Amino acid sequence: MNASVFAEPKGIFNLVKLDTSGNQVEHGVQNKMFYPEVNVIEVFNIFLQAVDRGQLKLFDKTLSRDMVEPKRVEYVYTPETPYPMIKIYSALKDPMPLPTMPDANIIGVSGVMDASGNIIETTAHCDVGG
Repeated sequence: MNASVFAEPKGIFNLVKLDTSGNQVEHGVQNKMFYPEVNVIEVFNIFLQAVDRGQLKLFDKTLSRDMVEPKRVEYVYTPETPYPMIKIYSALKDPMPLPTMPDANIIGVSGVMDASGNIIETTAHCDVGG
């Protein structure tokens, strides 16, 4: 991935609770989660470049940029890898039928990207009719 996409994680920091006048009423609440600063638009652009290279595939169909609308960036951490996997969820502009289930439509797709900006895994998100 392009190094400009990521910044240093914020790490553990203290939260300060203020009242409606802006006066401090509570201090020292620790947030123990890491929140990386990410340029989401840049991640979307890297994802769309991979789509342009024909890397976003569902079943036997290659999806194009004009078929998807990126909506969110997700980070997936595992104990086995030092860096998170980056998953981009995109809505399909026009739902597609699910080949194996006639009453289901594919409404979105997630693409997992490697550190080089290539899509290495694709997952379909379906809406089952009913």
